[in-house]
Amino acid sequence: MPLRDSIDEIDVLIAELSELRQALCRAELAGSPEDALWDAEAALRHVARRSDARAKLVRRAIELNRERRSA
Repeated sequence: MPLRDSIDEIDVLIAELSELRQALCRAELAGSPEDALWDAEAALRHVARRSDARAKLVRRAIELNRERRSA
């Protein structure tokens, strides 16, 4: 797994969180935060799943690298 893939994935996750923050700020200014909170909850779960998947890939890459070194 190239390191660049993880860097790119982190960039995407940061962008998604930034967009979510902006949407929440707009909803707060418009006086309708409740609907935005439901969307935020779904978006945060999505980001969490992607983050967890990336963490598992990185962990597996570390394990494979250790196995290769000890072989």
